[in-house]
Order: sequence, then structure tokens, then C-alpha cells
Amino acid sequence: MKKPVNNSGIKTKRKYKAHPQRPLISKWIEDYFDLNTLKMHPATEASIDRLCADMLAYARLPESIVFRDFLDARGIGYRTYRRWKARFPSVQEVHDLAKGIIGSRREKMGLQRDMDSGFVQNSMYMYDEEWKEMHDEKARVKDQNAKPSEIRVSFNNISGAAHE
Repeated sequence: MKKPVNNSGIKTKRKYKAHPQRPLISKWIEDYFDLNTLKMHPATEASIDRLCADMLAYARLPESIVFRDFLDARGIGYRTYRRWKARFPSVQEVHDLAKGIIGSRREKMGLQRDMDSGFVQNSMYMYDEEWKEMHDEKARVKDQNAKPSEIRVSFNNISGAAHE
């Protein structure tokens, strides 16, 4: 097969048509600071899609019990990650699913005493919405009960009249 020739007469590599759902060049989104290499790296649509796929794969590993380890291993700072969650609904959706998977594993480990149940109980609100609601309600009740109430003290002086 002949290689295509450009206008200058120089043979060039064949140009392939991009697949409609997988373009050859991914759209640049922003540069972010990679905490592993300590350099700026481009974030593209393809890299965000890979991040989502890798996040879900990480969550499904039996040894995955702390979500933050995923971000640390990839060199992604939490502020960058929060920005991506706000900007890309797919990242937020996969994040919620991954945290739920890890949270379910942690809860089971607490029930089976493979992990300290007190620790699990105190940290589950970070992994599960129902636990978060329960945690927030407990905190609200605790704050309500901790508010100082008005205390009035009465005592009698020597003449017998009450003073406050």
C-alpha cells in the first residue's frame, strides 16, 4: 500500500479517522499540579474518563479501605479533585459509587471484627449518606443539649430575705 503524499511530495504516515466516541486527540481541560512528580500535567477529557474508570476499579479491590489512598497514589491533590467533582458530573457520580463500595466493605469489616468497630462507626459518615445523616443528627442533638441553660441561684441573707 502506498503511503499518502502531501503537497510537498514527502511521504507521510497514513492519517486515521477518529472514532466518533474516541477521538485521537482529547480535549484539554486544565493543567494541574501532580503531587508525585511535582510538575504541572495536562488534564484532558480522556484523563478524566480514565480517572473515573481507575477509581471504580480501585474501589472494587478487596484491600481498598481508605478512599484517599487512591488520590495519593495518583498524585492528585484534594482541592484539584474537589474542583473536578464540581465540574464533571461523571466524577461526582463515580466518586459517590466508589465511596459507597469502600464504605460497605468497611462496615462489613467492622461487623466481622476485622476492623475496630468503634473506629468504623466514627468514620462511616465519610463513606455513606445514611451514616452522614445519622452523624449530623447526633451532632445537632449534642449541640442542642450543650447550650447553657439559665441557672438561677437563690440564697437567704442573715435577715431572712431572699436575694438573687
